[in-house]
Amino acid sequence: KEHAAKATKEPIKGFDAKPEIKVLNGRYGPYNASGGKNYRVPKDTDPETLTLEQVRDIMAKSKK
Repeated sequence: KEHAAKATKEPIKGFDAKPEIKVLNGRYGPYNASGGKNYRVPKDTDPETLTLEQVRDIMAKSKK
């Protein structure tokens, strides 16, 4: 079951960056996925309007 659900998960947004960065809608809300790691998108942020710079900022802040 889990594998089938993951296969149908469509990205909200994708960025042409190295490594690839995607904005996905997960079980607990939107998140960024990059390099095998996930980063939660803040609740007050619209995931569809995120820019690459905003996504990188979210990733940098969560590494603290």
